[in-house]
Amino acid sequence: MTRIETSMNNEKFNDDVLHQHIKSLQLEWLGIVKAVKAAIDSSGSRSDAVAKLKLVFGVGQHDEPLVNYWMSVFCS
Repeated sequence: MTRIETSMNNEKFNDDVLHQHIKSLQLEWLGIVKAVKAAIDSSGSRSDAVAKLKLVFGVGQHDEPLVNYWMSVFCS
């Protein structure tokens, strides 16, 4: 969310650039969620590998509700 807010405050971004940037951030998160889902499917949700993968991707505890929602909606 902070990356979106930072982008919105960037005066170098016009509306078209901002729109594309936000779309790219959404796709980035979708890729992260799909990778986490694949790791959970192969190792289990409480495995050390999943925890380390989330750490590498920068997924914090505050991101868990969003990650879980995206997994349920986009990774079925």
